[in-house]
Amino acid sequence: MLLLLALTSSVTRRAIIAAPVSAAAAGQVSGSAAATQQSSAAPPPAALLRSVSEAARAGTLGPMAMWPDPVLRHVAAPVDDFGPVEQFSQMLVDGMESTAIAATQYHVNAQIIALRGASSPLPGPLVLVNPRVLARSPEEQMRPWREVCLVLPPGLEVDLLRDAWVTVESADSAGRRSTRTLRGEPARAFQHEYDHLRGVLIVDHADLADLPAEVQLIE
Repeated sequence: MLLLLALTSSVTRRAIIAAPVSAAAAGQVSGSAAATQQSSAAPPPAALLRSVSEAARAGTLGPMAMWPDPVLRHVAAPVDDFGPVEQFSQMLVDGMESTAIAATQYHVNAQIIALRGASSPLPGPLVLVNPRVLARSPEEQMRPWREVCLVLPPGLEVDLLRDAWVTVESADSAGRRSTRTLRGEPARAFQHEYDHLRGVLIVDHADLADLPAEVQLIE
């Protein structure tokens, strides 16, 4: 989850947008930094993960996963049953504590992202189900950001680069697929949440030596 963003001129390394996660690729994280983190982390116990149907039946999001909860390193599964997605998506939008959220942050094993406010390209919220990145801005157009995340220790900030724009194909809560190009803040927010779907955190875009000691011990 994204909480506070400020443009900065100091960056560590480029945020990675990898190939979209498919059913066959679930359980694997693309990108060298993410792959290293995933390989060293134990898979989350099945009891910690819920399906969209289970979350919808419960009628509540439940507590947010907080680092170092292993759920945050889980690679989300694609959604194949859209029956409960509309109800769950509304729960996600209503319960989000910032302008961007991914389902996995609430222990729900699904490729669902919700954007609203300044992070949405629409007047209202935007829900992206099973998103795929089709195109991205050229390397020379990368933009520097300073990001924090509610799942990480308070005060932890990471300087990183994000694509200036991304073209994304996704489904809505009814399963209808569409393609849109996100720019500026919506592009950045999407990339932050897309990382979450792949088990990637902003700390993966920082040099280990630049992280607080308590984070270095675990990461």
